[in-house]
Amino acid sequence: MRWPTIVLFAIILVVTSSSALSTYISMTTTISSQFINNNTILLLIKVDQNGDESAYQVSILPIIPRGFSYSGSIFTDRLDPTKSLSGNFTLKIPENSLPGTYPIVIKTIYHDANMYPFSTVSPYLLSYGRQTASDIYGMISDLEIPKDGGGKLHLTVRNIGDTTHRLKIKLYLPNELKCDAEERTVDVGSREEEKLSFDVSSFGALPGSTYLVLASIEYEDSEYHSSFARGLIKVVERKEDKRILWVSGLIFVVLLLVFVYFRGRLNEKK
Repeated sequence: MRWPTIVLFAIILVVTSSSALSTYISMTTTISSQFINNNTILLLIKVDQNGDESAYQVSILPIIPRGFSYSGSIFTDRLDPTKSLSGNFTLKIPENSLPGTYPIVIKTIYHDANMYPFSTVSPYLLSYGRQTASDIYGMISDLEIPKDGGGKLHLTVRNIGDTTHRLKIKLYLPNELKCDAEERTVDVGSREEEKLSFDVSSFGALPGSTYLVLASIEYEDSEYHSSFARGLIKVVERKEDKRILWVSGLIFVVLLLVFVYFRGRLNEKK
């Protein structure tokens, strides 16, 4: 039995300047799974290098649900443009696990020619026993942060089902970002939504890079249900403070009015 294949695109583009042109590394991750026996699944991974600069020390790591275990490794010293890195992990699922859908995240770590580290995260929903649909829909608002600062990442979870669900929420970030608390638990009633925020900051992220971030949303009843919310974080050189711009504009207007007033008074005296 073979589970459906999912193709995911790593959002981050690593740009390095040279005297003549810019080069970049771009990864495309493909994830699929193959059933072996009752509690063993083969997780198949392929990473395509679509950039025009070689990536070095490339490793692929699975982030799996608590209680699961895996064996295997995927690594290469160098991944040149147009080349691919493929491999698999053998995934062991606890015997008492509920049938349903579980979240898997694949993290790809690599380096540029200067050995500066980068990483991406890619989502995959693993079906065990049977596929299950989730009543929960999640949305992450895109965020812009400065290279040496942070901001609030906003996640909205919406329950479209007929019963209240206790949700386990986990945030997945590339290594270049960090968060105050990556896991939350929240109850969301039928036909209701809940808004959560996470304090996210740069941890060596390069300005100009855009990172895909993920949140898994899980709950259980007689089966296990999972879904992913996706968002983008863009890192900039310096984020403008709109309040400072507003105050500066107000001061300018006040000074202009004062100037016009006294100019008018001078003209009257003449």
